[in-house]
Amino acid sequence: MKKLFISVCFLFFSIIIQASPLDILSNKKLGVAIKYPYLWKCNTYNLHYSYIYKLVRNKYTSITIQIINSDKEEQYKWSNWKKWYFSGYGYIRRFIINDRKIIINNKIKGNFYLFEFTAHGKRFLERLVIGTYKNKYYVINCTSRLHTFSRYRRLFDAVIAGIEIK
Repeated sequence: MKKLFISVCFLFFSIIIQASPLDILSNKKLGVAIKYPYLWKCNTYNLHYSYIYKLVRNKYTSITIQIINSDKEEQYKWSNWKKWYFSGYGYIRRFIINDRKIIINNKIKGNFYLFEFTAHGKRFLERLVIGTYKNKYYVINCTSRLHTFSRYRRLFDAVIAGIEIK
């Protein structure tokens, strides 16, 4: 009976996570609208060269969307991302599971990566999209623990597909 109750609770919360309604953040200056789960904590950072949306579900599940002004330095940096992306303390990139071209809303063109990595002894999956449109880079990271990633997969897809350039 206890196992049945736990299974039903898990299924219920998985459905809630996948069916989470999306809210919209619009930035007229950047000409972008981002759809995000309204129950998640949303922080925005306006750096001189980059605008960052940090969407957080919990300590281990997040989405980061960066819109970066493109110059030669940024072009070099993002074309060589594999050399520096996991250079922080405690990070070990294991392997790329999927690597393919992607186009978001017929505008942002780039590459989609799915990979597994370990951070501070915990295993994660991450979707990374690195794309460009006009003079900007769009870098989207969707990260969750290995055992919870599938619960958020459809939500990650909706956020990536929901980026609109105006």
